[in-house]
Amino acid sequence: MFKIVMSSAATVMLVAGCGEGVKPEVPSPSAGAVKPDTSSITIEGDSSEAVNKLAIEAIADLQTYWSEEFPKLYGQDYKPVEGGLYALTPDSESGPACADDYGDVEGNAFYCKLDDSVAWDAAGLLPDLQKTCRRSTATSSSPSFSRTSGATPCSSDRASSTRTN
Repeated sequence: MFKIVMSSAATVMLVAGCGEGVKPEVPSPSAGAVKPDTSSITIEGDSSEAVNKLAIEAIADLQTYWSEEFPKLYGQDYKPVEGGLYALTPDSESGPACADDYGDVEGNAFYCKLDDSVAWDAAGLLPDLQKTCRRSTATSSSPSFSRTSGATPCSSDRASSTRTN
């Protein structure tokens, strides 16, 4: 009986491992999509860099979304960070209270509770993610996600490091 149960379990695991699992639907951009209003977003760093322009647009999108949804969920107005948005590079001279120098941010992005700010590695992390995402979307029409590793199509070894600030 034990052999039958073990054989059945092994067969089920083998068959389950052969499937690709559920593939998430990836929404395609709408033809009439409008870029977010970025006029109120200022960053410490080079806002003319392509990766920072993308970050600014993402921040504007997030602030628009939470300005609309936060009051519905929590009964109060959404408040954007007040301590600043920092796009840091090795040449950066200032940053959030949680980082003494670029090495504290390198390969990462984080919220700093000490001064209510957000910082990201504009020289390493964002360009690496951008390359990884381009490579991923160029080789696959729909990205697959690994259930065991938690990896996404835009993950990279550098970006998966964990830091607490």
